[in-house]
Amino acid sequence: MDGQVAETQAEAGVEAQFNFEIIDGLDLGKQRRGGRNGAAKYPIEKLGVGQSFFVPASDKIKDPLKTLGSAVSAAKMKYAVQTGTETKTVAKRGEKNKVLLDDKGQRVMETKNVATYEYPRKWMLRGVAAGQVVGKWTAPTKGVLVQRVK
Repeated sequence: MDGQVAETQAEAGVEAQFNFEIIDGLDLGKQRRGGRNGAAKYPIEKLGVGQSFFVPASDKIKDPLKTLGSAVSAAKMKYAVQTGTETKTVAKRGEKNKVLLDDKGQRVMETKNVATYEYPRKWMLRGVAAGQVVGKWTAPTKGVLVQRVK
């Protein structure tokens, strides 16, 4: 059987099986990541200097310190301002970002110019145990406190 004929028969079989409808003129709008319509899951960016919020450990968030570490790091970089560059000696990377080694098993080093940043907003994370007193506040359960410090 000719490849083109077999392909046409396969397409006809799919169309008959699912009966797809073609829709014209549909505007899906801007694609959003995370399924939250652009809304932040945590109020990290809403905090004023000295303000905090607590995230308890749960079945859904087993390690809130690890989860929030990523979110705080992303917020910190969102407000970062590049102040210049500096020269650093770093290990040279190869395929799949693995460190390259020379014949003696030593790292191959290279000199690179890397960006330097100023961080006008900073947050601090602290893991707390159930019943732990922090200032005038007592942790209701195990979790993480996030505080804006700058």
